[in-house]
Amino acid sequence: MKRSAYAKQVRDPEMSRKALVDCYARFINVCPQSLKEDELHLMFEVEEAWWWYKDEWQEKNQDRLPRLKFHEFVERFREEIKPMQKLLSPNTYALCKKWRQFCA
Repeated sequence: MKRSAYAKQVRDPEMSRKALVDCYARFINVCPQSLKEDELHLMFEVEEAWWWYKDEWQEKNQDRLPRLKFHEFVERFREEIKPMQKLLSPNTYALCKKWRQFCA
């Protein structure tokens, strides 16, 4: 597994993993199968997961978890959470760009 700049910023890898697993459990694991089969619509749930990470994890643990821009979160989320690798394209930067265009 490649290690991104994110890995260098993480002071507590166990907490980082726990945060991402929590985001997956709260927002992706419980969403309907139809959303999981539609990458662009699934990104709305990923966005909710990102806000949860920012508000409930990173804000409260600023000394241990880095701030992530949306595309950084998507990359890390896909990299760290195995089921996400089947749901999201490997090129997360292009996916985020496509999603933003879809939302416009």
